[in-house]
Amino acid sequence: IFRERNYSAIVISGGARSTSHWTELVGQGMAITLSGALAGTLIEENPDVVDRIEAEVAPEILAELRQTFPDFVRACDQGALVPEEFRSYGPVVRFQNSLLKGFATVIGEIQARQGK
Repeated sequence: IFRERNYSAIVISGGARSTSHWTELVGQGMAITLSGALAGTLIEENPDVVDRIEAEVAPEILAELRQTFPDFVRACDQGALVPEEFRSYGPVVRFQNSLLKGFATVIGEIQARQGK
């Protein structure tokens, strides 16, 4: 949608857990955070760098995703998620909770090192 409307945007992906989370998201306008361990694995494996972000997804895979994950439909279909629902949308809530948990851990570590 953002390309159709000519929006200027970069897709930011975080939480990569396997090399495929990097290799399958390669493409223009992508930013992916990696752990040191995963970066090391990628350097070691040296996978081909192929622009896959624009690849078509097989219809049977899309059908399975739509049937299995209602949130997938809400994320992909225009009008399926209205702006007022965004804050309570499951994937957004899970991301925010994960971010807050990580932030609290970092703050706790800083306070412990400062003796607070």
